[in-house]
Amino acid sequence: MEENFLDSFKGKIYWIELVTHLQCNCSCRVCPTARMLDNSAFSTDEMASWLANARKVGARGVWFGGGEPTLHHGLVNAVKTAKDLGYRNILLQTNGLRLAYDHYLERLSNAGLNMVSLSLKGADSQSHDYMTRVPGSFELLTEAAKNLVDEKIPINADILVTSHSVRHLRSMIELAADLETASVTLMLVSMHGLDRKEDHHWLPEPQLLSEHVEAAMDTALSLGLKITSLHIPPCLLAKRHRENYFHAGRYGLLVVPPSQEAFMAETSPTEGGNYLEQCQSCSERQDCLGFSSEYAQMKNLKNISVL
Repeated sequence: MEENFLDSFKGKIYWIELVTHLQCNCSCRVCPTARMLDNSAFSTDEMASWLANARKVGARGVWFGGGEPTLHHGLVNAVKTAKDLGYRNILLQTNGLRLAYDHYLERLSNAGLNMVSLSLKGADSQSHDYMTRVPGSFELLTEAAKNLVDEKIPINADILVTSHSVRHLRSMIELAADLETASVTLMLVSMHGLDRKEDHHWLPEPQLLSEHVEAAMDTALSLGLKITSLHIPPCLLAKRHRENYFHAGRYGLLVVPPSQEAFMAETSPTEGGNYLEQCQSCSERQDCLGFSSEYAQMKNLKNISVL
């Protein structure tokens, strides 16, 4: 079935993300899957089939996500399949807990894993473990980073920007440098899938967001780290940092969940899709995905100046 479906994406995709399953060994406060009872998962054969057919239409990178993909029993085999099929970039997006065990990471490395994105939820054990709700998760993450450096696998740090973390972004950037990451991606928290109104307190105020993201980007560049804003629009970035905004459409990423239809990353509600009245005349409009629906409703955004 996926072979026929993928025909329409021929020449349009570089990456395919396989959402291996939705289970996780953390229960993060801002993650909707932590509240879901969805046991959907790809079988090893299904992942192999998607990988083979995506290669036929031009995919050269595979992104293993979740949930927590390292909990999937078929991950090592899927990584090896990707390598055998000729995938150039084989990326794992993970909380890092299982990578703290060097024997497991060695299996993934030998199978062909060559890129890892580690999820940083805080600048230290107290703040990180508070968000994951797993005592000791920060210690395991830092051990995972050491193991990845030993395996010579490049690390990207995914930093989730919330009202809890926004004031500590500089410290989180410094942590990323200490962990020897090559790059950092700032990901503004989304309320997609979080239906309770009380969850909205995790959204940082626009002025605070702009101020601390500017300082974080200055810090990253001073430390030699490449930094990208994936969900924070250019109008909230300092002028000198607006080139660091990344439109998800540039990935050429097809996201494939186990229990839903596949979709291009830029069409996801987590990427934005909502614009303010003043966005109509913004010079960056064509290369901006806008705001999430919840963020677009924040009162202070009405005072944002267009570019």
